[in-house]
Amino acid sequence: LTLTDPDTSVALGAATYGLAIAGRGRKITSGAPRSFYLGLGGAETRQAVCVLPMGIEEGDVQRVEGDYALTVGQKVRFELYAADRRDPAGAVVTVEDHDRLAPLVTELHARRDEKRLPVALEAELSAIGTLDLSCVEAQPPDGAKAKRYALAFDLMAEGVGHEEASAGRRYGKQLVEAQTLIERVYSKRTRKEVEPKEVKGLQRGLEKVFGKRGHWEASLVRALFDILFRHHKGRRVTAEHERMFWMLAGYCLRPGIGHAKDEERVKGLFRLFDQRLAHHAELRSWQQFWICWRRVAAGLDEAAQVKIRDAIDPFLAPDEARLKKPKPFRNDAAWEMLELGAGLERVPAARRGELGGWILERTWMERDPRLWAALGRLGGRVPTYGSAHHVVGARTIERWMDHLLREDWSEFPTAPRAAIAMCRLTGDRARDVAESTRAKVDARLEALGIDAERRRPVTELVPLDDADRAAFYGDDLPLGLVGGDT
Repeated sequence: LTLTDPDTSVALGAATYGLAIAGRGRKITSGAPRSFYLGLGGAETRQAVCVLPMGIEEGDVQRVEGDYALTVGQKVRFELYAADRRDPAGAVVTVEDHDRLAPLVTELHARRDEKRLPVALEAELSAIGTLDLSCVEAQPPDGAKAKRYALAFDLMAEGVGHEEASAGRRYGKQLVEAQTLIERVYSKRTRKEVEPKEVKGLQRGLEKVFGKRGHWEASLVRALFDILFRHHKGRRVTAEHERMFWMLAGYCLRPGIGHAKDEERVKGLFRLFDQRLAHHAELRSWQQFWICWRRVAAGLDEAAQVKIRDAIDPFLAPDEARLKKPKPFRNDAAWEMLELGAGLERVPAARRGELGGWILERTWMERDPRLWAALGRLGGRVPTYGSAHHVVGARTIERWMDHLLREDWSEFPTAPRAAIAMCRLTGDRARDVAESTRAKVDARLEALGIDAERRRPVTELVPLDDADRAAFYGDDLPLGLVGGDT
């Protein structure tokens, strides 16, 4: 186009484009630059279905039918991935080197009282850079038109500010109000003027704006983290500033993966680890410090997780190990350290097994159910976010179970879940404990009154379900789709 008048250039461009798509002008097309995939929930390994293959042109609707169900009546998260692969529409793949794009969080409602709604998927690449996806009701009532649930993913969205911009569009003045609350407590201009009571009430203030924090959606918590982290230097003003910072940072960044630019967020936060606490005499601040790292652990790489273990091992090891305790850590936050250490799935298997041995030794004298819970996490056969090569060896677990089977499990409410995690059948001979051990565990669980369905993972190959992940991650949002029996 030859444009001499800037005032009319946009209008001329739009008119030319309109003529081109109507067939009355030249149109340059390239199709979808990559293949796009929608995450499926309920699988042991993360799976996704290809909804838009590479090369598909704008306006070319791709329909995917199968055993798919949409979760309705509650907030759900839709995960979108992209890859330079030529998979056909409907292909179900394991997410490996796929890029995770900005997710979409919303709440959908059915016309009937249902929790899961069978659907087909229809996807289309729009001219403005969005993936328009519709979940189409597969079994509408007689005589009724199939209901469509339209979702639009912004394929151009990236950068740390994306979640904040997304939340800003949804929450508007509420997010501005939240930013004012956070900046009043932590910004350089005002943080020294704030009374301790106001710092302590920051979380309550945010809940007044957005409701109870358990209902804060993904884009909102990441936006709040980004605002908070911009003022991280303000956390050291008082002990209350510090405690509140680590509590909010961990909650808003949990579980450390799953959203746009989380890798950068976690790396930025981990740069603060070596600074420890300014007010190191405050037990509650140390507790929140360790809880924060447990919450975001899935976003930490192996080097970071090993560094944390190096810091906390002297507090977890038996006295005869003679490990020097680094200052200024406090020994009375040891339970938080233990839970953190047990949740670090990227630490080499030998060191995870070593920690398990220390815990097992403590069970001889300490009757605390938290020790069992920690063993269950350390000895789990199926990692929640880590890799299989970090899993503690099966023979080590058999030795642990030989000791634990001599205990009275009725004294420990955490025993059944821990035993199931450590003896879960995977189909991998390198990870599965001996059949004789699994049989003993199954019999013990049955004697405790554990129903057959809960015991089934010990004797049959059963993928991890949403409840298993929720038990590990805490209160993360569920995925939006459940893919058949996978």
